Amino acid sequence: MRHDNIVRIYDVYWDTQNYYYTTPAFKHGNLYLLLKQYRKVGGFLEPSIVALMIVQLASAIHYLHNVPFVHRDITSDNIMVDILEKDNVRVVVDFGVVQERDFLVHGASRKFYTAPEQVLSTTTSSTAIDIWSLGIVFAQLLMHNDDTQVCTT
Repeated sequence: MRHDNIVRIYDVYWDTQNYYYTTPAFKHGNLYLLLKQYRKVGGFLEPSIVALMIVQLASAIHYLHNVPFVHRDITSDNIMVDILEKDNVRVVVDFGVVQERDFLVHGASRKFYTAPEQVLSTTTSSTAIDIWSLGIVFAQLLMHNDDTQVCTT
């Protein structure tokens, strides 16, 4: 897969228990840590940066769904961030549990990002699962909060 907002994997290594991926480095880590850092100092991301992040995330998920794959684990932990300069940001979706659509799915996503159909034990992966999780991430960005705050307010 080639998309500017999906992590490029250069190489994969594995041992008897783990897989290891070689990917680019991301100066600001993941979105969860970035939001937590801003929140700790009472700051927030500029609205233009938030808007750009939302557009880039939607573009990446749209591309992924057209492949056709379902991510199944869109969270702020799986969104890598590089803020290059004012009004210039790059967000990249990392995926470890991505799978082709219409396959059986159980428990891939985490509690706060879980779509209702996952809770109800739907037997197929639907792009709606990703759209729900993406909405939670958008709420995090717009509210300048970490995931637990978005879901408990």
